[in-house]
Amino acid sequence: MKKASRISAALIAMAMLLSSLAGCGSKTEAEPAESAPAGESSAASQATPEGEPAAEGITETPLPISAEKIELNFWWPYAEDLAELKDPNDGEFYQALEEKTNVHINWIIPAEGSETDAYNLLFASDDMPDIVMQLLSRNMLYRGGQDKAIDDGFFAELNDYTQYMPNYMGFLDKNPSLKKDVVTDSGKRYGMYQLFDRVCITESGLAVRQDFLDKLGLDRPVTYDDWHEMLAGFKSLGCQAPLYLQNTGIPQFGELSAGFGVAPEFFQVDGTVKYGPVEAGYKEYVTLMNQWYSEGLIDPDFMARTGSFTSIDNEMMFNDNIGACVTWTTRCDKNYVERGAKNEDLRLVGVAPPVQNAGDTTHIRSDDFQTGSVYSFSANSEHLVEAIEWMDYHYNYDVALDANYGLDDGRSFNMVDGKRILSYDFRYSNPEGVSPTAFFIKYAVKDAPLKIPDYQTDIFLPLQKESMDAWCSQPDDWMMPINITMTAEENTTYSSLMADIKTFVDENTVSFISGTKSLDEYDAFVEQIKAMGIDDAIAIQQAALDRYNNRPGE
Repeated sequence: MKKASRISAALIAMAMLLSSLAGCGSKTEAEPAESAPAGESSAASQATPEGEPAAEGITETPLPISAEKIELNFWWPYAEDLAELKDPNDGEFYQALEEKTNVHINWIIPAEGSETDAYNLLFASDDMPDIVMQLLSRNMLYRGGQDKAIDDGFFAELNDYTQYMPNYMGFLDKNPSLKKDVVTDSGKRYGMYQLFDRVCITESGLAVRQDFLDKLGLDRPVTYDDWHEMLAGFKSLGCQAPLYLQNTGIPQFGELSAGFGVAPEFFQVDGTVKYGPVEAGYKEYVTLMNQWYSEGLIDPDFMARTGSFTSIDNEMMFNDNIGACVTWTTRCDKNYVERGAKNEDLRLVGVAPPVQNAGDTTHIRSDDFQTGSVYSFSANSEHLVEAIEWMDYHYNYDVALDANYGLDDGRSFNMVDGKRILSYDFRYSNPEGVSPTAFFIKYAVKDAPLKIPDYQTDIFLPLQKESMDAWCSQPDDWMMPINITMTAEENTTYSSLMADIKTFVDENTVSFISGTKSLDEYDAFVEQIKAMGIDDAIAIQQAALDRYNNRPGE
């Protein structure tokens, strides 16, 4: 029955395509589209600048995708960004998309904070959603690995369905260096990856209070000694948490440990995998943090904080009780003032990872990227072909413009020299009163499948631009590729080992920093990590990295 449905859908799609081609001719990259309805922008109205990379690979998609209205279940882990909205169907983009495609989406949204656990529970159910969005940065990965998820019958292998994703495949053809990032080691297509129309420099890093620096007459810090002087100054201003530290005691991307040549977990140097906590630099890091904590320069309650690596207590920031933290570009400059901070002078600005000596180079930070999350499809979906086609439509560049900037109606963006520029004023004071948090869900798409980074960077304020410049001023060449994969056997062994090792490392890192455990016990701590099998885990990461490096690229 399912096979017949897919064949029928394919025949309908082919018939519609032939009809479309016969009626108006195929659209080329240089040809403007005809006037389009809401939600399908006119390429002529965009006048995309010549040479802009994402303008390539535009493919006409036969619409509607289904002759009869169908429903797809979409697992979507972004409850934190809904704010006052119920789900993305409250947004204009998906309302218009449903009208054009004849596809209704039932959004399945796990509760905020439960996303990874909820993802793992999907595999214990007999009812896998048609589309599952996986945030690889939040460890949303089937326990046996990507190949195993396909072999076990959970997700469809897309190698035999590429004819239904011409926009996606067209983009990859134009960007061949990405090809090894979107397949498994065995060459299987596990899903459709979120793609960016250009390489994105890091969007997060260490940030400090520029207004505090100005009050103290200090320059932005470069070395660890500069940081110590700065944090002591912040404390003298009455700041409760001069440094707001992640509850594991070390930022996720090693922004504070990079100067000692180590990451919080795995990293690689010239292709050789290392594990930070067993390297000498990690002891140097926790020793320094222990000193700072004892001097009252670190949030006294850091170990009890919750949330993601960039989450901070907003009320503490609003009330001038945080001096430095890890944050996003969008939170820099005067963002907190616009969100209600009492101090109108509050300004955050990003700084590079601290170094031991001025002029030193670090190699560890939040890395640059051109792929993101991945959308996989249930192998048992009754509408597998339609689900793939519906997802592929998001990779049409005209559609991506609407997804990133909002529909072409002159509200959420302005046209400047033939290019869309997001309306900053509309985002923060739109007539419908939609909050800035829910803005992209109401008027566009949160984390669009084909993302156009310019929608944010073009309207960055001065300190936001300076922040990104600072964060990418050092290389990221020691970071592990996010898209490496393990075999089922490796993943079983690795998961078993690292569950205990990570817990042990996190607990002891916090204890060393807070002083509840003496640094005299550090060597015993390293020996225990080795006894727990870290060398086997390193070997597994090494094998996965080697296979990734050997994948066919261009």
